[in-house]
Amino acid sequence: MTVFTWAGWKSLLPFASVAITNTGYWTQNAQKIRLAQLVGSPCTLTYDLIIRSWGGALSEGIAIASILISIWRFGWNDLAQETS
Repeated sequence: MTVFTWAGWKSLLPFASVAITNTGYWTQNAQKIRLAQLVGSPCTLTYDLIIRSWGGALSEGIAIASILISIWRFGWNDLAQETS
């Protein structure tokens, strides 16, 4: 879809976010999922700020806060255990 909606380099940010987070979701490891989210979400946040989507930026800010809270709550090392 990035090819069809190309609007310059900024179009790569949502693509990177989706590619990174979807790769993280392939695992059963919560630590890898959170890491993928921590890399992907700022890409979306940056894109939202560039295109001035304030609602999207707010939503992504809440998502990042949620990720950080889950890391704080469960601990980084405890998230590394595989779940079934």
